Amino acid sequence: MDRLLDVGHGFESGVREKSALQSNEVHDMKFLPYLLLTSSFAVSASEVTSYRDRTELDSLGNRLVVRTSSMVSPSGDVAYVEQRLDQIDETTYVYDHNAQTEATKKFHEEFCAQRGLLPSIDGESILSGPDAISGWSCHLSKDQFGERSDLMVPDHFRGDRSSDYVIARAPSGSAAAGANFQLYGTIQAKSSQAGPLSSSVSGYNERCRFSQVWNYGGEFSTFREISVNCIVHQPQFISTRIEACIPRQCGQATGTFSIRESRAGQRRVE
Repeated sequence: MDRLLDVGHGFESGVREKSALQSNEVHDMKFLPYLLLTSSFAVSASEVTSYRDRTELDSLGNRLVVRTSSMVSPSGDVAYVEQRLDQIDETTYVYDHNAQTEATKKFHEEFCAQRGLLPSIDGESILSGPDAISGWSCHLSKDQFGERSDLMVPDHFRGDRSSDYVIARAPSGSAAAGANFQLYGTIQAKSSQAGPLSSSVSGYNERCRFSQVWNYGGEFSTFREISVNCIVHQPQFISTRIEACIPRQCGQATGTFSIRESRAGQRRVE
């Protein structure tokens, strides 16, 4: 069940200093093309579960990890997606929208549009944990926010323009073991003063986590969706969590994902 809780400030923000050791390991997997590609074909579980990392230098000579991974889009297609990541330590990466290829930016836009949202291209984004593969975020435009009547504003906040609030909804659902899957969390927030909105979505005891910080120059109302692409190899129940803080208030929610035995054979992705 979704729940709104006030918790103390101290929500983690910032990035750890870069480690002197920077992994260049290539993970075992079948070859994935280094192009963004959305396909419709028969796929076995083993063909959509892995990712591959390679390193390259950007225009300033900084080393980036280029990760090609598979994910199932909201329409049910299997997409092979490339993300360019700045590695902080063995399992922590910074995602910068401006560093991505045009193909990746286009996928991000289409990914959010399928959910009636726009891509979030601002803020600081951190992907972390040994089972975290990629992360994405979307948002409603200011005009969309005002037009949506289905947003989950508590009754005691309706009509009260002075009330700050954070409403979080954690991921819940099911996925197959040994296959990549998305954890979607949502945040609705209103702040009467300028400052940051800090947020994170995670699962599997923080082994899969994506966090973001957005800074606002004045009072704000916003709806954000953040998601992280994860993998869990054994059938089990895992807990999920979403957290968010604005200058005067924080909110959090928890959920559960059922990781089930993967089906043998092939399945058709239309």
